[in-house]
Amino acid sequence: MALAYYQYYFKTGEYFSFVSNTGPRPEFSIFSIKTDEETGKPITTILATIPSKLAYLHSFSITKKYIIFIFGM
Repeated sequence: MALAYYQYYFKTGEYFSFVSNTGPRPEFSIFSIKTDEETGKPITTILATIPSKLAYLHSFSITKKYIIFIFGM
């Protein structure tokens, strides 16, 4: 499952979002996508994987250094 919204950071040209794995070990994976300047192809980077109970997560915020999300269980 993916979030309803993504965040764009204009200084780096990256899009940030989350996906959730609802399997036997639920977790959220935070990722970024940016375009390779030489090839024009997208580059996806998994930034973190966070073990968690299943939770509702609608959107999130970003700052210069952090990705902020709050979820209820």
